[in-house]
Order: sequence, then structure tokens, then C-alpha cells
Amino acid sequence: MLKRTISSDNSFIKFTIIMAILAFFYLPPLSADTAQLADNEKGNETEKANRDYNIPAGPLSKALSTYTGINGFTFSFDPSLTQGKTTQGLQGSYSLEEGFEQLLKGSGLMVIPDTDGGYFLVPGQEELPALGDDRLILDTVQVRAQRFYEVGPLPGLGLTKDEIPGNVQSLTAEDIKEAHSLSMTDLFNQKLQGVTVNDYQGNPFQMDIQYRGFTAGPQIGTPQGLSVFFDGIRVNEPFGDVVNWDMIPMNAISSVDVFPGSNPIFGLNTLGGAFTVKTKDGFNYTKSDVQLLAGSFDRKQLQVDKGWNNGTIAFYGAGSFHDENGWRDNSPSKVNQVFGKASYRGDKIDMNLSTLIVKTKLVGNGLSPVEEYEDDSESVFTSPDKTDNDLQQFQLSGAYQVNDTFSVTAQVYRRNSDRHQIGSDVVTDYDQELIAKSLPAEGDEYTCLFNSTKYDLPDYYVLPIENYQPYVNDELTFNNPASMFILNDLYTMTDAQIEANYGVYKNTDLPSYYVDALKGVFEEFRNFREENTYNRNGEQVSPVGSVNADYFDQSSYDASFFSGDLVAGSGGFAAVGSLTNFFFTKDENGVITKNYLVVAKAVNEDACLTTRANVNNYEITDPDTGNPVFIDGAGLNQSGYVKGTPTAIITDNQITQSTDGASIQFNWNLDKHKFMVGMSIDDASAEYRNSQRLGFFTVNREAYLDPDSAHPQFLAAFDPLENSNFSGTNTTKSIYFSETWNPVENWNFNFSGRYNDTKTKNKIATRFGGYGANYSVTDLIGEPDQYNVCPDGDCTGVETNFRRYRLDDTLEKPETEEFSYYSFNPSIGATWQAKETLNVYANWSQGTRVPSVIELGCASDHTPTGVYYSDGQGGLYEIPKSVLEKRTCYLPNTLSGDPYLPQIKATSYDIGLRGLIGENLQWNLGAYQTDLKDDIYFVAVGGGSGFYDTIGNTRRRGIEAGLSGQKGKWGFSVNYALTEATFENKFIMISDDNGTATYQPGIGQSIITVDKGDTMPGVSRHNLNATVTYEVTPKWQVGITTVMHSGSYVRGNENNDHEVGQVQYRNLGGNQVARRPMTNKGELPGYATFNFQTSYKFTPNMTASLLINNIFDKEYYSAGRLGRNPFSPSVNGAIGPDGYNHNSNDWLSTNFIAPGAPRAAWLSFNWQFD
Repeated sequence: MLKRTISSDNSFIKFTIIMAILAFFYLPPLSADTAQLADNEKGNETEKANRDYNIPAGPLSKALSTYTGINGFTFSFDPSLTQGKTTQGLQGSYSLEEGFEQLLKGSGLMVIPDTDGGYFLVPGQEELPALGDDRLILDTVQVRAQRFYEVGPLPGLGLTKDEIPGNVQSLTAEDIKEAHSLSMTDLFNQKLQGVTVNDYQGNPFQMDIQYRGFTAGPQIGTPQGLSVFFDGIRVNEPFGDVVNWDMIPMNAISSVDVFPGSNPIFGLNTLGGAFTVKTKDGFNYTKSDVQLLAGSFDRKQLQVDKGWNNGTIAFYGAGSFHDENGWRDNSPSKVNQVFGKASYRGDKIDMNLSTLIVKTKLVGNGLSPVEEYEDDSESVFTSPDKTDNDLQQFQLSGAYQVNDTFSVTAQVYRRNSDRHQIGSDVVTDYDQELIAKSLPAEGDEYTCLFNSTKYDLPDYYVLPIENYQPYVNDELTFNNPASMFILNDLYTMTDAQIEANYGVYKNTDLPSYYVDALKGVFEEFRNFREENTYNRNGEQVSPVGSVNADYFDQSSYDASFFSGDLVAGSGGFAAVGSLTNFFFTKDENGVITKNYLVVAKAVNEDACLTTRANVNNYEITDPDTGNPVFIDGAGLNQSGYVKGTPTAIITDNQITQSTDGASIQFNWNLDKHKFMVGMSIDDASAEYRNSQRLGFFTVNREAYLDPDSAHPQFLAAFDPLENSNFSGTNTTKSIYFSETWNPVENWNFNFSGRYNDTKTKNKIATRFGGYGANYSVTDLIGEPDQYNVCPDGDCTGVETNFRRYRLDDTLEKPETEEFSYYSFNPSIGATWQAKETLNVYANWSQGTRVPSVIELGCASDHTPTGVYYSDGQGGLYEIPKSVLEKRTCYLPNTLSGDPYLPQIKATSYDIGLRGLIGENLQWNLGAYQTDLKDDIYFVAVGGGSGFYDTIGNTRRRGIEAGLSGQKGKWGFSVNYALTEATFENKFIMISDDNGTATYQPGIGQSIITVDKGDTMPGVSRHNLNATVTYEVTPKWQVGITTVMHSGSYVRGNENNDHEVGQVQYRNLGGNQVARRPMTNKGELPGYATFNFQTSYKFTPNMTASLLINNIFDKEYYSAGRLGRNPFSPSVNGAIGPDGYNHNSNDWLSTNFIAPGAPRAAWLSFNWQFD
């Protein structure tokens, strides 16, 4: 068994050598003074150094902003503290503390340091001590200085944590930098309460975040329930509400706040909470920062950022560039992120213009069977699965301070994103009755070919019966050309005589309506399966005209002759005779003519009829039993068929999205009231394209296209099958408000609400249609044409056997759907400062989520049909319209134009306590519950496919607790969350690989029943993260972090009943056929991992850090689903060169798991300059 090891590449060694050489030339020689400095107590060099300032007299708030921008640190204060206050300015040379003293002189205010290298502005005392005075540090607790949180997408309403009725969690730029996390998801998993990550895709930049049982991640089709904002821009994408975490540059972030519950201020999709990301600007960050990292998995990362300002104008830029090979086979990633912001700060106006450009190339090869992972931990199941993301985002935002208590903030933005995915998966759904076929032998001509001179139809003779009159002058009276030709001369004359006597009637003009009818029949029966099953957009023309009294109560025309006679042949004569192919005409004199059409015989008639008689449609039979040989041997317990059978499906997804948005917010900060009201509009559009092809795997299971190796009956091996085309718009207009009322000193009451008006317009072209056939790429099976034409007698390039498909359009005509959603979501909460060190809060709120495009595109239609099926238990049930018409979806590859789904409504309850223990310990304890009404899930409706449908109610509830603090040189934090996510109504759904799944007549196979109280997959009940740090010296720090999650159910086990030993039965050809017993329990075990990091500050400007993740090399899984492995060992099946077992009954049940990364180490160097 191949065990996991740290990456053995030598890039880490090379990088370390290069950095050591650079450090040798960069660092000044260590003198006695610098050596002594390493042992001194840690001091703030910025505070001790003097600067020259020229800050004019004027408003205090502007002067402080200019001052802190020049010095490059964060500075937090309540705007009401500086209302109406001025300063004499600052001219000359001052240290940091002296400058503050001068600016604040006479204001009654003072500054105190926070724990992140910044400062708070707080009410002062009668005598302001120096910044370094011990007494001031003690007073930090007494004044309880706190950071202000911007509540809502836009700034302007600043509340302290004690004023917010919820368990708000925060991360600062310093937290992010010190964590050395690769991605946002990894950071949240280590630092926040109630957060877990699910790595379904197998890439560190493509993980799902779960918070309180709700999801925000990049997987299309996964129900989302968290909103994410980047400087006030909602970054949940229009198509599916997904969040691409790889689009957020971590080194440009100044803070991340997590607001729990169904907070209406943050708008749609905020069911479980909102993540708000704020970026740096040149006023608050003026340093130059460069960080290089390299190590395991050939990971290399460069992060740079720089800010500058002159007091009025500021610029900030950040770049993050990442390249790695990944720890699993064939799993490289490239991430390039650039962010820039230009700012203006005047007396009353602040303006920001920012842009974000991101380009990523990610390979995440998904889940692997647990047995294969245990055999080779670096292997992948199939590959490659590539995702290319491109983003361009532009934002203009501003704030206007009307007066000391009233301000206006606003923004406009444009966000363009393109996503291109190539996915490689294994074939698991060949039709159980698909027969293997042999290749045509040399000389075989299955298709009969006809010369074509006109209309792209076979050459023909039009034989008129003028003055047609039944029984007098008709087709049986032998007194007209038609009667003589069809009933006599065709069988007595040679081909030359026919041409000489009847050539004048050959290929004469035809009425346009008759040409259309002939073409319709010709094309339909040329290849009946292709035209009727796959060609979805063709116009249907009746082969027989209506009965007309003028024509002696006969049909006005009949073209049905083509349906069979062309296939049967001429019998060796010059033409294919028939009395069923005709059309009537009537001239201006009232003369009625009945015109018979006879087709000239095929030019290869003898060869094509002989081939057909000998090959039996090329079907292969078992010589011992006489049974047909099936591609999948499961039905008759055969070995299956290997040669020419594709085993890979290669999917191409392209999504183009754009969002234009604008919002404005009015803010009042009064003594007893902090009130704001805002309006916003978001106009999003999306286009989606999806196609698939069949391919093969190498022995390493890398998918590739190879049409030459595929049997020609597998049409999708030669051309892509277009699954779904979509374009749509979604416009949401909102008005919202928030009021925080402080009637007495220790009480705060919050009232907020949001009204949403959403209009959705979708245009969807899909592959369901007139014949009710919804087929997958493996159902696109080709057959040779029965007949075809040779233009102007030239048969060059006209196939006489299997051929590539000719489809006008695999999609139906686009359907346009329009939906409207309205909601008002309120919130009521209160906080009580029970004492200086104890705060109590409670909150009730409601939120909504409008169904995403993919959910609306595949929604179940419950329109009554009056058709009833047996439920298999003595009862009857009415078949929904979508099931009856077979308008099903094979998600995520297809959509269908189906009806309305109601929006999801969430009601959240939060209650908790938080406070301080002594001077150094912070703690919190809370409980919550979120109830969802009309939740959406993918449910069963028939034929191995299904729809998104409302499943009734679901519930998430839990407990959150945290404790953090600092004692001397020790620091620590510990966060715990108990999370329970359950279904609250009974429903049925598809689960192909669940051991309890059964066949239900009228519904389909693999159906399970989910009961009330069953736990949702992928949600760990117990979650804990903890960090301990120790300051060895003022320049050397070490720390260790642990992340612990209890076990969870895997996807597919929604009923929580899948167990080892269960036997599943399939309905194959009317027989119940048993599959191999289940060998896997549908759960994942819990796990705990530990990470170590240490940093050493060589100089005030340079720090080196070492990070070791998973130091005990723990094997663990973050996500999983039920499945069967087509690469299982043989019992009865034939094994192909790629290891594919061609009898699906041999496939072993398993848990497909998302393994965590092994032990790995990285070294980073950070340079920081003023």
C-alpha cells in the first residue's frame, strides 16, 4: 500500500537556498547593537520614530484620517465622537504618540491600542496620559474600546458588537496574514465557529463552506444559503447562487465579518448568514508588503501590496499569484488575482474607484473510492476536471457627510465573470438492452443510394392521369401513362426502354407542398431513430393531405410511399412501383389530374439488399445461447462488450455572467438612535452552454477523445451532444432599513426589514420534446441509413454504413419563462449590557431565497393530468405533468423549461451571551435555530432522472461557544459548534447507490424515502477549532492549530439507512436482478488535524515563517457520496484495457470520498516597508 508522504520535489530546497542568498545580501551585518535588539522587549518602531507632518487645522475626523493614513495602521472610531470637533493641525516633527497628543489636544478624546497593531478613539479622561503610560493600558478595559461593525452591504451605520443582537465573528488583516491560510475556506475552517469545509471537487480553491448547516461554494446545483459580499458587492453568481472563493484576493482584505441568521439587511440568499469582506485602501494602509512562499506540492506563491496617500488622494494595489502541482496526481492550479483602489478624501466627501481582475486555472478531480485511496492516496478516480475562471469587477463608491449626524453612502458596480469547465467522468448508464454490434466488412453497403437531380430527393417519374375519373380514367384502366407504367411497362420493359418511353416524365416540377411532404417522409424514414428520437427541432409535415370533395373524396396528396417501399427496393426493375404516392392538381379550366410519383431504383440496389440480408443489423449474438450480446452484461449475466465501447464522458460547460448594481443608503447617527434606510437594484444576466462527448481512459484513467477507436454506433464519440442552452436575466429591487434604539444606557433594540421585488426571465432550449424522449449522451446510438441520395449522381463521400449523426438541432425551440417574487423580511432584536463584562442578546429574523436559474430550469410541474398509476401498495396516485411528458433532467447537464417554484422562506432565532473574564479573556455562548419553509431539493420522478422540487420544511439548529485570550507570552482561542441539520417532512428521491433504494412502479428505480428527522448529508454535528501561540522572544513566535469535526452522512444517504450487507435490486428487462451486497457504511468518520507554524522577525522589515500542516499526517475525509466503482474486479464482467468492468452487476458499492491533504511544509519570507 502506497502511503502518503511529504512532496519529494526539490523546489522547497531550491527556494530556501535562493532566499538565504537574498537574505545574506539584503540584511545588514549583525552588530552588537542589532544582536542586543533581538533580546529587547518588543517595541513599536513606528511610535519611536519621528516624522515630519503638515496637516492643516480643520475638522478633527479628517485630520485623524490623514494622520493615520500617513502612518499606515488601522484606526477605528465612532463618527459621533468627532462630530463638531476641530483641531489646530500638526506641523513639524513628531513621534506617533506626540502627534496624537497634539491633534487631540482639547478634544476630550484619547487613543488606545487594539490587539492588531491599530488604534481606537475613545472618550478621554480629565488628564490625558502619554500613550505608553501603564495607567492608560489598564483603562483600556474600563472604557471597553470596541471596533465598529458596518451593518449592511454599505458603510455608514457603525455599531459595536455589544449593540448587535447576534454572534458576529470577525477576522482582521493581521489574523489573515498570521494564519498563512491558502484559501478563504481554509481560513474560515480554522478560525470561525460553526464552519466546516467540504472538498467535493478536490481542489483547495474549490471547497464548499458550510456555516450553520448552510452552504456557500462553487458547485453548480448545490442549494446555497449564505450570501457573500465584497466591498458591498454581492458575489453570489447569478447562475446557481454559487460562490467562487478563488475570486477573492486574501492579501487585499482588511477585515471579514460574519453576521449570523436570516439577516434581512443583506438581502436574498441570506438564510443562514452573511459574510462581508472589506478591502484595504491607501489611507489606512501605506506600507509595502512582499511575501514569498514555497514548499510541498511544488507550491509557489507571491503576494504583494502597497498603499500611498497625500492626505487627499490615495492609491492601493495588491497582487496574489499562486502556482502548484497539487498533492494528488494531475491536480495543478494557477491563481492570479490583482486588486486596485483609488481614493479621494475631502472635507465631506469620500470616493473610491476599485477594480478586481482574476484569472484562475484549477484542476479538481473530485471524489475517489475509499478503497482506491487507501491503496494509493495520491491517485485520482478520473481526470482531468478543469475549471477556468475569469473575473472583471469595477466599483465606484462614495460617502457624503451632510452634517455631524447625517451621511449618505452609495455605490455602482459592474461584475463580469466567465466560467469554462471540462469534466471527465466514467460511463455508468448504458441502456441495459443496448446490443453490441460488429464493424461492417469491406464491401458492405447497408444503405441504398439513389441518384438525385432535383429537390435533394431520389430521381422520380411523375405520371399524370389527365381528366381523372374513377373507374373511367384512373390508375386501373390502362388508358393513361400512369396506369401503363405502374401496372405493365415497369415489369416488361428494359431500363433503356423505360428511359426512351417515359423520360419526358422524369424529374418534372412538383408543387412546393408536395415537396415538403416528400422530404418529411424521406428524412424521417431514412434513419427513423435519428430523426424521431434525437432531432428535436424539425417541423412535422403530414405525409397525407386532407380529403377533398373536388378530388372525388380522396386525399389531396399522399407521400407515405417513402416510408417502406424505398427500403424494400424495386425487385430488380427500373423503378420502385407503387400506387400510393400521388398528388392532385386542378387547372384553370377545372381539369383534374392525378399525378403518380414513382422513384427510380437505387444505383447500388443489389449490394445494399444483399448486405442487409447477411448482417442482421450488425448485431452480435452469443454462439452458445443465441442471445444478443449486450454492451453491459448485467441483464443476462454476460461479460459485456469491450471492443469499441467508450468508457468516459467528457463534459464541456460554459457560463457567462454579468451583474450591474447600484445602491444608496442614508445614515443617521444620533444620541439614542442609529438609523439607516437604503435602496438597491441588482440586474444580473447569465448564459449557459453544455455539451458532452464519449471518450476513453488511459490506464491511469486520464480521459481522452479517440473517435477512431470507438464503434461507430456510439455517435457522441464523434460529435458533441448539446444538452442545454440557457440565457436569462434576474432583476431585484430592494428597499431596506435598520434602527438601533438606545433608550437607556444598557439596552439596545434593533428593528430592521427589507422588501424585495425580483423579476426573473429565462430563455431555455432543452432536449425534451414531442416524442417524450429525454436521452443522455450514452443513449445517442447510431444506425446506418436505410437509404440516401447521391447529388447529381455523384456518390463520393456518401456513407453506406454507420455514419456521424445529422441533427438539425438536438434542442427544442427556446421557451421563455417569466417569474415574479415578492417578500418582506423583518428582524427584531435586543442587547442588554447586564454589567461591564456581560452582554446578553436575542434576535428573531426572516429571510428568503429565490430559486436559482438551475432550479427553475428543472422544476417539477404538478399540473393535474387525470392519469393514475398504482403505487404498488394497493393505492393509486396521479402522475404529474412533468413525469407524464418525460420532461426530466439529468442534472447538472440538462435543464428543462418547467414551471414556478416558490421561494424559500427562513425564520431564525438567536439567543446568547458574551463578555470578558478579567482583563484578557473573551467568551461567548449562544444557541440558534433556523426553520426553512419550501426548501428545495433534487427529488425522484422517474427513469433515473428527476427534478428540483420543494420538499417541505428543513431545520438547522445548534450551539456556538468560544473562548480566547492572552496571558503573558501565551495566547489562545477555542471555538466549538454543535450543528444539527434535519429534514422536517417526508419525501422520496433518487439515490442510485443506496442499499435501501427500491423500484417503485410508475416512478422508477433507485427510490428512497426520507423521513422527518433524518439528518442532512455533509453536516458534522460537533465542530471545534483551537489555536495556541507562544512568544518565545519578542521576535520569535510559535503556534499550533487544531481542527476537529465529528462524522457525517454522505450524499445519497439522505434517509440515513444505508448499511453494510444490504442488497439492491434492479429491474432489468422485467426481471429483478440483485447487485453485489453493500460493503460500505454511508457515513464518514470524524477527524482531527493539527497544524504548526512559527515565525521569526530577523529585522523590523523581514520575517521568515515555517508552516507545517497536518503534522501527524492524519488520513481523513471532508466529504463523500455513495457510489459504485465501475473499475471493480471481475466476477462475470470483461475488463477493458483501462480497467473498466463491462458488467455493472460486478461493480462494488463504496463511499466516494474527498481526502484531506497529507503532511506538508512551506517556508515563507515577508518584507514590509514603510
